[in-house]
Amino acid sequence: MQNWLKQLDKNIMRFLQSIGEKADREDCAAFVVGGVVRDLILKRDNLDLDIVLEADAVKFAQEFSREYDASVIVYKQFKTATIVFSNGLKIDFATARKESYPYRGALPVVRDGAIHDDLSRRDFTINALAIQLNKNQFGQLRDDFQGLPDLKRRKIRILYDQSFLDDPTRILRAVRFEQRFYFQIEKKSLDMLKLALKKNAVSYVKPPRYFEEFKKIFREEHPEKALQRLKDMGGLDFLKIRFKDFSKIWKSMKKIEKNLDWYEKQYAAKKIESWLIYFLALLEGVSVRKMKTIFHEFNFKKADRKKILSCKNVPGILKRLDLKTINPSQIFQLLKPLSYETILFLKAKALSPLVIKHIEDFLLKYEAVRLSVDGNDLAYMGIPPGKVMGDILKNILCAKIDGFVATKEDELKIAQKFYLFPKKFYNCVIDLLSTKQND
Repeated sequence: MQNWLKQLDKNIMRFLQSIGEKADREDCAAFVVGGVVRDLILKRDNLDLDIVLEADAVKFAQEFSREYDASVIVYKQFKTATIVFSNGLKIDFATARKESYPYRGALPVVRDGAIHDDLSRRDFTINALAIQLNKNQFGQLRDDFQGLPDLKRRKIRILYDQSFLDDPTRILRAVRFEQRFYFQIEKKSLDMLKLALKKNAVSYVKPPRYFEEFKKIFREEHPEKALQRLKDMGGLDFLKIRFKDFSKIWKSMKKIEKNLDWYEKQYAAKKIESWLIYFLALLEGVSVRKMKTIFHEFNFKKADRKKILSCKNVPGILKRLDLKTINPSQIFQLLKPLSYETILFLKAKALSPLVIKHIEDFLLKYEAVRLSVDGNDLAYMGIPPGKVMGDILKNILCAKIDGFVATKEDELKIAQKFYLFPKKFYNCVIDLLSTKQND
């Protein structure tokens, strides 16, 4: 029999073998399940290790973690646990479960079951695969629902006809996986998907939960493809947005994709919410009133609302950036209040090479400028804390960004002069430069 785990890293293989050995001692079956099995067969990287046990997974994980001096996080109500090893590897453990839906769109009612029950509750056949870890069957594939043939045929297929009605979030996952793997949704499954949309099955799910699944599309490598597919099937109707020209949105998203790649390679100093940048493209032309309705319905975080609303000023900001005479400090003050998501959206929308350069200069140069002085230095000089001190520090920083200031001594001299003559700040800078040139 083929060992489907042999392509894994040897250290991970040893962990899995140890799990299998412990399962043998406990006289229970243990399996690796889900997406990692699918990706192993497809030869794609995936280290999200999910273990299903025909036993008490919490007790098993707690005992196993002690053997490796690893930390364990327990979720008793779900009968699951996560072990975090010292090398950063995480393994999720769950008790094999069977589930039923009390009504359409509800979260499932779960109770203990066998591996077949656990696999039968999965969304698609390609995700209903398992590899056994017990010693005598180590590495052997468990395929109760013909997931392997579907992988070979590059098909997305649901396990039963009511799947999309029971859990409409599977509509989004079907399209996401279809576009990620360049698969096709199998014909009958596609018919069931379209029927679920026609019956407005999305309304069975609480909007925030559905939107959380929707956000995952924006984290894919090419989200615009999945969005176009959804649009063609009516799968974006839940947003209640009238898209006048989706081809324009498509182009914006392609540019966003390129700018995110640039950000990761050149900058990546701060983690960003990439989904939000793509969502901004969907909201182009949408009124503030409609945006606020979306915020309320899908329970947006306050910070995300602020980032999105700030983009109503995009045309004006782009116009101000498209000036050859604009100073570095003016660029800094214009962009600093904005989120990184908003700035990257601006960069994607910019048509002028000059504007693009100004945005890149902000991210790569001006953002990194730091003062040598701080509030303690200014307080020592007799400058009181509060708005005056804040203004002085801000103006010294602008002078430094503009290249007028280089040393801590320069900063202290300017601080003193600005405190005495606040309305003549740049005269203070010029005086300092003149003094240095005379020296």
